[in-house]
Amino acid sequence: MILILTYQHYEQGTDAVVEWLLHQKEEFIKITIDDLASLKNDLDIDVTQNKIFYKGIDLINDIHVIWYRRFNKKVELQLDEQCEKLNSQLEREANVELSFLADYLFTALQGKKWMPNYKNIDVNKLEVTAEAHSLGILVPKTKILKSKSSLLDFYQDCNERIITKPIHHSGYFVRDNFAYSAYTTSITKNQILEGNETFFPSLFQERVEGDFEIRTFFMANKFYSTAILVNDNSNKNVDIKLNYQNKKNIAWVPYSLPEEYEANLIKLMHHLQLNTGSIDTIKTKDNKYYFLEVNPVGQYSAPAQRCNYNVEREIASWLAENNNPCIKN
Repeated sequence: MILILTYQHYEQGTDAVVEWLLHQKEEFIKITIDDLASLKNDLDIDVTQNKIFYKGIDLINDIHVIWYRRFNKKVELQLDEQCEKLNSQLEREANVELSFLADYLFTALQGKKWMPNYKNIDVNKLEVTAEAHSLGILVPKTKILKSKSSLLDFYQDCNERIITKPIHHSGYFVRDNFAYSAYTTSITKNQILEGNETFFPSLFQERVEGDFEIRTFFMANKFYSTAILVNDNSNKNVDIKLNYQNKKNIAWVPYSLPEEYEANLIKLMHHLQLNTGSIDTIKTKDNKYYFLEVNPVGQYSAPAQRCNYNVEREIASWLAENNNPCIKN
């Protein structure tokens, strides 16, 4: 049986795969972190005997392949409104309990075939960049800095072209009916000069002048690459996601990466112990390929659909092929 670990609500990458599994009449079960907390679902775990039953299904013996897709998240609990002062602490501690429970489930099922492996889901961008560089893959010059003087030096070293972005991730900040988020942003000399002498440790990179950006979905040593062509140069943002709102100015084109670059990416993914992920690359006008980052559970639906890759069907087929008790990590 196939186990899908995902969100409670709609998730664009998951639901289309589920539809293919239903079409192929594959036996699967979908579990969310909310399901573990729900009073409606039966869960019986015998830690000493290594037995886990969920809704009567023997997860240890009946599950053969696991697809991890954005499972961990904060669960909002229905608490007594009269205990408002305690609710925040109760909810925080309950979520910690669920987190440890999820970790135990992952460990108990670690011998199954995973995509991706739960141990490698939360990759560190800095470690990945360093690993890519060590394998001979081109990456932008990258530094973590916290002073104006060192940032000015880096700015000059990068020919006055640098960007900043979160070291890990930035969510949405909601204020006065508006949502704000931190995107990859260019940094000018005036911004540096007007800033504080010291600041919170921040990630800065050389801004690579690219011809276009390439999004690649990688799965089981196969590449599904899409060149993202921005037709309006005046709207060619550093962070390609900011261009999505004006879809008329973007063309999504199937693309084949050079064999040597693909071979190096396979080495990198093997070093990171990842069998899947969404990879971002910049191609320069002089035909160089700069690796930017990989997201083990990144989105793939938009480019895959526009290029007719039908990635969701490919994922469903991979899960079906690996739904075998003899296939393990």
